[in-house]
Amino acid sequence: MIKYNNDDIGKYFADFLVENKIIVELKTRPRLGYVHLRQVLEYLRRADIKLAILIYFTKSGVKYRRVLNSHY
Repeated sequence: MIKYNNDDIGKYFADFLVENKIIVELKTRPRLGYVHLRQVLEYLRRADIKLAILIYFTKSGVKYRRVLNSHY
């Protein structure tokens, strides 16, 4: 949930949740930016999950990045 002045203004949903243990997020980008990483970190924090896999599709192929929740 996204809040502004304590009002709910939007929702984000993770692409996949595998056995309530791993979040899998898919992107179609030439490269990842901080905003994409921050989004996945927020999913991890709110769901209290340890690991996410951020998969992104580029012209040169499929790439991935493991993202860990620092609260673990």
